[in-house]
Amino acid sequence: MQQPPPRGRRSFWQWYRAQTRFARIGLGCASIVVALLLCTVALTVYGSTLPPLPKTAQSPTPTTASTQAAVLATPHPTATPTAVPTATPTTAPTAKPTALPTPTPSTVTHGTPRLGGPVTDFINTYGKPDSGCVTCASGVYNFKRYQGTGIDYISTLLTDANGNTNAFDVQAPPNSDWDTSTASAICESFGPSDVNYDHPVQVLQSSDGVIVEKVYKSTWLAGQLDVSDFQDSNTTSGSTDLAAGTFDISYSYSDGPSKVSDCVLAAGIERV
Repeated sequence: MQQPPPRGRRSFWQWYRAQTRFARIGLGCASIVVALLLCTVALTVYGSTLPPLPKTAQSPTPTTASTQAAVLATPHPTATPTAVPTATPTTAPTAKPTALPTPTPSTVTHGTPRLGGPVTDFINTYGKPDSGCVTCASGVYNFKRYQGTGIDYISTLLTDANGNTNAFDVQAPPNSDWDTSTASAICESFGPSDVNYDHPVQVLQSSDGVIVEKVYKSTWLAGQLDVSDFQDSNTTSGSTDLAAGTFDISYSYSDGPSKVSDCVLAAGIERV
């Protein structure tokens, strides 16, 4: 029996034409997908061979707006208008002359108030001089008013041209005189500190026994006051040649020799 001759090999196109319509569509889509995959792989491989792109420096975030906002938010002080001074007339109306008050030094000193010392020591201790009293007058100082009265503890205080005290009265409280020991202690505390008060140079007594003067000499006092401060019309027998530094303490007795109402310290010898 004779065998049929062998069939020749078919081409891809012949094979494709022999497929059904749906098979041909599926093969076409598969080919497209395979082509896309091959392109993707090729691009990936090609991209890996390229050098990396340079990094772009990041621009700093501008702060102008926030700075301006902070500046606008900062409070500014409100300018205070400067007051324009009112012009003061250079000429004042003529006033009626009045008595001049006791001049008060503008400064004080801190020493012990005493005969021969500056009046500013009294001001530091007793305050501003009193006014409106019986003995108040221009150039006369009075200190430490007794409450409810017109009497001052220190009264009729006089000073020389340099402002140093050369006479003043120390007054006991009204209706409450000192005994002799109290009067001596108080009055001697206002005298120069270089004197031995137990040994006066002289003791002078008035004819009626109401006033007793104790005379002393102080080297310190001689350097504080002018020579003329130790001379006056009340010196003993009218003498004007008293030594510089001579002073006295005059005690006034109000009720016999046991009660002292006041004492006067003065340069020279009062002897009234």
